[in-house]
Formats: sequence, C-alpha cells, structure tokens
Amino acid sequence: MPQDLLSKVDKSILFSPCAVHLGGAHPYCVKYTVYTEEREEVTPVTSIDQYNNLDYLESDRVEAAVCFSSLRYILERRDLNRIALPYFERPSVPLPWLTYKERRDWVNLCCNSGILPEHQRDNPVFCVLELNPDMPSSLLYFQLCLWRSMYEKQEFIRGVLHLVNDVRLDFDLAYFIASHTLIPYGGHNFLSMAGSLRFGDGKSISPYDLYKLHKFISNPYELDQSTLKNYSNWFDTVRSVKLSAGIKDEKKKLKEEKIHLYVKNNMLCRLEDFFNLELVEKIYNLDTLEL
Repeated sequence: MPQDLLSKVDKSILFSPCAVHLGGAHPYCVKYTVYTEEREEVTPVTSIDQYNNLDYLESDRVEAAVCFSSLRYILERRDLNRIALPYFERPSVPLPWLTYKERRDWVNLCCNSGILPEHQRDNPVFCVLELNPDMPSSLLYFQLCLWRSMYEKQEFIRGVLHLVNDVRLDFDLAYFIASHTLIPYGGHNFLSMAGSLRFGDGKSISPYDLYKLHKFISNPYELDQSTLKNYSNWFDTVRSVKLSAGIKDEKKKLKEEKIHLYVKNNMLCRLEDFFNLELVEKIYNLDTLEL
C-alpha cells in the first residue's frame, strides 16, 4: 500500500533544505577530455596520472565549462571515440559533498540500471564513456548528467539512494520522484522538474514523463532514433524526446499519441500517488492499454 511506503520516507532527505541554487556560486561546472583509444574494449581511468597521460590534444580537453556544448564541435573536428571525466569538488561552492561510499553506491546504482557501462562499476573517481556515432544522443546526455550530478546535485543523489535503498523503489521511479523534489533549477538535468512538489500540496502532474523515462532506461535505442552522427541537437532530455516522432509504423505512432492524450486527460497524479506501486506498474505498461 502507498502508506506503507510513505512511512519509510525520510522527509529530511527527500525535501532537503540543502538542495538550493546558491545564487552566484552556482554549481555548474564540467571538466572532460576527449580522445581516441585503439582497442575496442574501454580502458577504465583510475588515477590522475593516467588521466593526464591520455592520448589527447590540448584543444580536446575542457578544464572548466558550464555544460557539454563544446563536445559536439570537438567531435566534428576529429574522429574521437572516448570521453573521460574526473570527479572534483569546487571549494567555492559550500555544499555537503558526497562521501566516497555515497559516490560509489551512486555509480553502481547507475550501472545496475544499465545506463552507465559495466566497466564503470566501483569507480567514482573517473568516468570513461564510449562515443559511438550510432548511439542515441540522449543516452550520452543521460550518462553525462548522471556523472556530473555527483558534484552539482549531491542532495538529489542522496534522495535517489534513500528511495532505492530504504524505501525500496526501483531506480526509474526514484530518479523521477527525486527530480521533482530535489532539483531546484531547470538547466543541465535529464529531467528538468525544478523541484516544486511536496506531499499534500495538492499539485497534480502528468506521469507521462515517468512512462517515457522507464521506456528509455529499458531500451534507449528503441526510444530515441537520433544518433551522435545525425542529430542537430545532441543534448536532448527524455522530456523533449517525442516518442511518436521516431515511429515509422503509423498504427504504433497513433497508439503513442493516444497514450499521451489518455494520460493527460485521465492520469494526473500527486506526488504521494507515485508511491502506489500498482499505479506505477500501470504507468510503466501504458503501451499495453487498449485505447
């Protein structure tokens, strides 16, 4: 029952007052290096020496940027197949940093979900991702968001870990709920919810984004037909991916549009409703409805 799950929620974690946008000391900052690795299997990076000795050009290393917008232009100049990202902390931003265990737990949870690659398991220090020109652009963006969250959205990560480990929600649902409660600003997120929901506030939202998120995590290649080599706007979020856009079968396309309309007209939910796992299962399986 929903109430049983709600009783396990620690509101000090799910609605942490530390999850705020700190004015001028905003947390947006990314560092990364783009390079080529000859072998097919990805070699993990585990030390700063290894990171600094990667086979890269100076123009392919970004030391401080608010986003990954320059990544596209780097790849347009040269044929590169890896991106490495260090974990780092910014002393100018007085946030409660994650412990090593929290970061490792987060990385492993993302590996369990299938979004971060298995070679990343147990390594919360450096992230290495394959840049496959045929991979969905939104998959790369999600991977990058999952990593940068460790030093930009610490309370969000603590919220997801709490919902998964203590409340026993699955990753998809926990990510969706925490996005609604612990991300207080809209940019540079895979789900830009702007953290406005609270228990009992009477606000209703469409669960269509949860349905899309679940479909995406289950099979990113099926949901998003765009690729790194053929898409003009790389950094799409799952909210901006229109499911019907990539469907060539007219019956399936019409079904997806009917699902969207059905959810909009019949399934507005409050935050507490998403702790009803029977309802969540129905949301996950909207594409099996007879509409």
